[in-house]
This record gives sequence, C-alpha cells and structure tokens, in this order.
Amino acid sequence: MKQNELSIRKRLFSKQNIYLALYSVESYISNRELLDKRDKEELSRLKDKFDEKNIENWIEKVQERLYQLIDESHYLRARIFFKPKKYDIENDKVVFRPLHSSSLLDQITAVSMLNILIYDFDADNKLSMSNFSRLIPHNFYGNRVAYEPEKLFKPWQVQYKEYTSKANDYYKNFHDNGEYKWEVNLDLENFFPSINPICLYNYIVQQIPVEYSEDDKNMLYDGANVSYESILSICRWMRFAYVSVRKIWRYI
Repeated sequence: MKQNELSIRKRLFSKQNIYLALYSVESYISNRELLDKRDKEELSRLKDKFDEKNIENWIEKVQERLYQLIDESHYLRARIFFKPKKYDIENDKVVFRPLHSSSLLDQITAVSMLNILIYDFDADNKLSMSNFSRLIPHNFYGNRVAYEPEKLFKPWQVQYKEYTSKANDYYKNFHDNGEYKWEVNLDLENFFPSINPICLYNYIVQQIPVEYSEDDKNMLYDGANVSYESILSICRWMRFAYVSVRKIWRYI
C-alpha cells in the first residue's frame, strides 16, 4: 500500500517512515560533542544503512518511544548547555549561547514525527512537499526541507550563499538606479528564544488540511501537543538554568 493511503498513525509508526529518519540521521545531528559516549558509537554504526540487524533494532526502539509519547504521558527530553559567547563590557556580564542536546533516540524519534508534517508521497511513492511545507515562503533562506532521502534540510551554507548573492544583486541595482538612498541593517536579538511555543502549536493546528479524517486530525493534535509540551518544558528549564549559570559565573 502507498504511504499516502495509510492513516497518519500507521504512517508514523511505519518502518518506511522511521527508516527515512535513520537514513538522514547524519544530516541533522549537530553538536555531536554533547552526545554521550554510547550515542556517539551508535551514531557511527548508523552510517551503515544496510546493517539490517542494527536498523531493525533501531526501528523497534523508535516505535516504542513513539508509543510512549503518543499513548502515554511521556515527553521528549533535552539537556541544556551554556557556551560563553562574548563579554558585554557595558553591562559587565558574560553573554551565553544556550545549546540543547537530546539523546540520539529522542532526536531520531522527533524527526520521525516531523516527517509526517513535512513530507507527502507522490503516485510513485517518492518524497514530495506536504501542505505544511508549501506554506514556507519561497524567499525564506533558513532551514528548508531538502526532499532528498539523505538530507533533512538543505545545507545552511547553500542557503546563506543564495541569500547573500541576491542581497548583493539588489544592493547593486538600487545603487545604480538610485531607487533607494538608504540601507538599514536590522538584527532581531534573541529571535528564536523569544518565540512563544504556543504560537507555533496553534499555527500548526490551524493549518491541518480539512480533508483529513477525524482520527488523522486527532493524531496530529496529539503529536503537536507532545512537541509543544516538550518545547515548553525545555524553555522553562532554560530560563531556570540560565539564571543559575549567571549566578555561578559571578563567583568564578
């Protein structure tokens, strides 16, 4: 049976969906130094995509984790680390960059859930854009879905190069034709940490296609709620940890 003919739940727990998350794992695991020793070894083993025994074992582990998240009261977990970014001379304080890291299992499980939102399958069972993915503006240069089995997102270097190239072209054109005389550079401070997770949750829920069955809609509600509660708990912990680190740093 084709993937698009399955219910959302069956797609989520399917071996094909989880294998897709395993196949692209090397493209989305960042800050690998924050993984524990065992996870680093497991990540290295996953380079062999044709190790049937290891892949089957991982599919079973992810399926079990999905059951915990969807059918029980479990959440994705993350550890928070703070890396010194710079010293603010004016305010006499150290500015930290928060880094979060989850276990390898939780990161693969999260991508298995993300797959359901960002991918659809065409008549030949090949990856295609979902209705949610089509909402991303064409001129957005952040993390864009790659639609390649081995990559979850397009490399940021490619996106940044395209962005700077177009920005330079616009600058040259406006300089030559005199349409604009002033250039304004703006940078939103702490943009991502300032985003309220409930806004993301509500936005995703509002975009669920009307043609989905009630069971499929409820499944997406549950999945989005797991992500929202997990993000919310992480944000609360980050605020607590950040205050604690600042207090400790004063005495170093």
